[in-house]
Amino acid sequence: MRAAIIGHRSWIAQHLIGELRRYGEHEVNEFGKDSALTGNFSEYDCLYVFPGRSRPTSDEMFAERVLIGHLTGMASSRHPRRIVVLGSTAPYYTEYGEHKRWVENRLMESWRTMPETVILKAPVVFGPGQPIDSTMLVPSLAREGKDLMLLAPSNLTKMIHVSSLVEHMAKFVNPNYFDHNAAGAPDSIYNIPGTFAITPRQLKDLYDTWESYRSRSG
Repeated sequence: MRAAIIGHRSWIAQHLIGELRRYGEHEVNEFGKDSALTGNFSEYDCLYVFPGRSRPTSDEMFAERVLIGHLTGMASSRHPRRIVVLGSTAPYYTEYGEHKRWVENRLMESWRTMPETVILKAPVVFGPGQPIDSTMLVPSLAREGKDLMLLAPSNLTKMIHVSSLVEHMAKFVNPNYFDHNAAGAPDSIYNIPGTFAITPRQLKDLYDTWESYRSRSG
């Protein structure tokens, strides 16, 4: 199978690339965000799009809207078989959430002229390798000196380890993969539940990473 990644520099994208290449079954190519304007993805089984980072600035949100505009305006001759966009479960009443809703609406309004498009809305993602200066929740709280218990135990059900997330995302490159919650329709929005079982090893990873952030930011 052939997969293309737009926004390949993101932390989650790097984990997805590793997951897709793990068994040598998939060809994976990485593209800059300007490729949505000029790239030809017609030979790809899946185009994964990472529009922007968590809690972006106003300029970054504008750039993300430009990217989505290019994506929805792509000529049909350049379409991949399937597009998977990583979204967010940010509340719509926030500025960032309102922006994400615009992205979702733009994609859904364009479904008649686009290939099968799936928006995967992930809860809080954690795992190894998150940059200390990341705007994602876990390193942000650690930098602020907050207690890890703010995330546990009930809030752990609203989180997902990056390995579980990318394992799920990687399935969409297979043309025979069908997820009753997401695939099979051109206008699918799928809220990934935070109920993927967090293993003891992943929980230890969270605590170790947290302590690393705390020591480095202190």
